[in-house]
Amino acid sequence: MRRVSKIKNKIKRNIPYLKEMSVRNKIIIYIFASMLMSLTIFGSFMYVRMYNKMLENTYSNISLMINNTSKNLNDSFNIINYTTLGLTSSNTVKEWITDPEYFHENSEEAYLKDNMFDSELRRSLLFNNAWNLKLISTVSTYVNEKGVSYIFTKEMPIEKFKITSDKIFENIKDKAGEYIFDVPPTICDNNIYHIRRLKNPHNKKESITFIVATSEDLIADKFEDLKAYNNSNIYIYDKSGIVLSSTDKSILGKRINDNIIKNADFKEIKEVNIEKKNYIVGYKTIESNGLTLVMAVPREKVVSNIFESMNYFITFSLFLIIILTTIVVMFMLRSTKFIKDLLVCINNIKNKKYNTKMPTYKDDSLNELSSAVNSMTDELNYLIKETYEKQLLIKEMNIKFLQYQMNPHFLFNVLITIQMKAKMCKDESIYKMVNALTILLRAGIYTDSTAKVKLKQELEYVEFYLYLQQVRFEERLEYKINIEEEDMLELSIPKLTIEPIVENAIIHGLEETIGTLIVEVNVFRVKDSICIEIKDNGIGFDVNKVINETEDDVTKRNTQRDKVGLKNTDQRLKLIYGQDYGLKIDSVINKGTNIKVIIPLDYNK
Repeated sequence: MRRVSKIKNKIKRNIPYLKEMSVRNKIIIYIFASMLMSLTIFGSFMYVRMYNKMLENTYSNISLMINNTSKNLNDSFNIINYTTLGLTSSNTVKEWITDPEYFHENSEEAYLKDNMFDSELRRSLLFNNAWNLKLISTVSTYVNEKGVSYIFTKEMPIEKFKITSDKIFENIKDKAGEYIFDVPPTICDNNIYHIRRLKNPHNKKESITFIVATSEDLIADKFEDLKAYNNSNIYIYDKSGIVLSSTDKSILGKRINDNIIKNADFKEIKEVNIEKKNYIVGYKTIESNGLTLVMAVPREKVVSNIFESMNYFITFSLFLIIILTTIVVMFMLRSTKFIKDLLVCINNIKNKKYNTKMPTYKDDSLNELSSAVNSMTDELNYLIKETYEKQLLIKEMNIKFLQYQMNPHFLFNVLITIQMKAKMCKDESIYKMVNALTILLRAGIYTDSTAKVKLKQELEYVEFYLYLQQVRFEERLEYKINIEEEDMLELSIPKLTIEPIVENAIIHGLEETIGTLIVEVNVFRVKDSICIEIKDNGIGFDVNKVINETEDDVTKRNTQRDKVGLKNTDQRLKLIYGQDYGLKIDSVINKGTNIKVIIPLDYNK
């Protein structure tokens, strides 16, 4: 519980660090953790599956090996059985069957018959496979209780051989009712004795017993491969459970562990507890003599070998996980690069870098996102320039309008005084001039750059200005004002739009020449717009030089009236109505100038 509590506290302490991570890092960590968890689950599943498969293969190998060994043992025991059976088919045995008293001692030819029987047995073994392969080490033959033949494959003391054989014969007397059986080896004698007993059909008391010895070591050699497999324990036992051959020589001739007998299963491999240890055990019957072959593999050894083999799988899996993790992380870094680019773009916008752009991507969906963000930055940039900067320019222009007026209030008050004196002196021309100038000054003082007036009033300002200039220059100035439709006089236009242009024409046309200047103002409709055309036959000017002489920043403009008149008017109209409207200037040096004011139809008050 304390350990679990410590883990929880550690996780809680690390949560703030996770919260402070960027979205991109969180995504990478979450995907990495998910992938690692998935690989762990998959690896565990494959590990268990592989373990079960290898255990199943072990079972199959045990079954295959025990089957092959059983066939080899069966072949060897068949040869021994055929050899033993061949001994019973000698001529002497045939004579004995017909004459039960054939070997009686009172017979005159008993000794000769014994020698002849021994010779026949030796001849039958001379070219026998079992004898040549040394599957049989000795053969002893007894007629009733007398030993008549002692044959062996290797040199040994005949007396010792006879004593051993006689001892075996004495031990099997209690099995008088059995005809074919095996005598297990002991610690002192490692031979397996195959017993075949014949009873005379005419006299049951007459018998011939063949005792054929096979070295247990020779049988053990047949299952040497099984023994080498994970230090297996091999047993061959008879129907009574007595061990005839085994890798454990200490139990030869003894009864095998009861658990092995109780759990005998000849169909499948199973686990058996033997002396408090688990073994994987396989059983197989040797058909030639009914013996049972048992292979017991220590389960601990099998599992250890499986785990040892699976270490390669674990190593390969870890290597594969590292490779896959590296690939996934690299892929995620590449795939989530757009998040980093997006954050950089947003931070740039936050720092008022509105020209920032996101790169293009090969992925269509990401490229669509990039295009959307870039469109947003373009719109932000446009809105800031067209709205925010527009307001700044308008305010700046209002300041300029005030800057271009030379103490207007004082001058306005003086002119009103002069006008009153002229009225009192009944000088109408002076009164009219002062009145016109007063109206112009009033229009300039009480206005801002966005104020609108009726076209009728704007043309009055123009006419007042032209009247004053005509009084000044007399016959050197002529002017005309033409209106296409009378109802157009009710249209609204920005205040002092036409007057600065007319003023510019007078300045360039009269003050710099000696000829007659003709100024013509024409008002007409062009689709959904109104066109106010101001033409003169003055000296003209370089349009590009006048329009592009200064930077966009109005604070850097020259304060001369002509330049303020054209440039400010054009910019003011564009700020109010948009880039499609403003001034269209056509001027030819020494021939004249044609300026058109294009604004939308506006009947609002």
